[in-house]
Amino acid sequence: MCPRPGRVARRGHHRHAGRTRVRLPPLAPVPGGLVTEITQRSTESPLLELDVESVERGGRSVLSDVRFALQPGELLFVVGPNGSGKSTLIDVCLDLVPAPRAKVRYSGLLFSSLPYRERPRLASLVGREENDALGFTVDEALALASAQKQDGPGRAVARSLPWLTEELRSRRLAHLSQGERQRVHLLRGFLQDASVLFWDEATAHLDLSHREEALSALRAFTASGRAALVVVHELELALRYATRLLVLHHGKMVALGTPEQCLSQGLLREVFGLNAAVAPSGASLTLSWLP
Repeated sequence: MCPRPGRVARRGHHRHAGRTRVRLPPLAPVPGGLVTEITQRSTESPLLELDVESVERGGRSVLSDVRFALQPGELLFVVGPNGSGKSTLIDVCLDLVPAPRAKVRYSGLLFSSLPYRERPRLASLVGREENDALGFTVDEALALASAQKQDGPGRAVARSLPWLTEELRSRRLAHLSQGERQRVHLLRGFLQDASVLFWDEATAHLDLSHREEALSALRAFTASGRAALVVVHELELALRYATRLLVLHHGKMVALGTPEQCLSQGLLREVFGLNAAVAPSGASLTLSWLP
């Protein structure tokens, strides 16, 4: 979801929504007109443009000199050591922290100037706990997300995932395991069907099979004309799934490009303290540890 500044939880939704059963439509190809419309609009403006001169907290700079744009179809992975500014980057993109020296635009629109009711169609957030949603059942939580938009590629992606059992639908979020809750949050992100999906600490609490399903679904979501920015710690996941990689170190962007371009031996050693190199592994890439 895309919360207001100062809160991770959504506002404006109440328990009187009732126990609404989410009925997703049958999985079908994404209408060509929708993807064409998004692609045509992107020739004028990227889905996301970020220009950060500096972001300060407690009198010190925590993010500076970060500039990039996201086009439809892009799956941007953000990596870096702990404290490098990855979560702050998402906060800035969603106008969750004061950032007077940063500009964020979605499809050419300055995000901070948009009414809150307009923001969910542009940006969604997955991966942060929403405490005031824990009392909802899974069905109720999904109904709130799917109410944001009519049928679109995100709904088709959500329908393709085999995660919604009858038993899970009726359970409250507070009673789910962390992995189950993470999967529900990702479904909500797809159902919201925003232009750009942000996933913080992606794959946290997911077992291997669900992790692969989630990242494959995210790839399908972006292939439909959306974009995603994903914060991860696992470099090998970035090598397998990212169309581009952004590396942060001490709050600064030190690399932006394809994973193979960014993860040089020198960068792996200086930023991550790893004695490794990127090597081919079948049709993809992996990290090879050096002697």
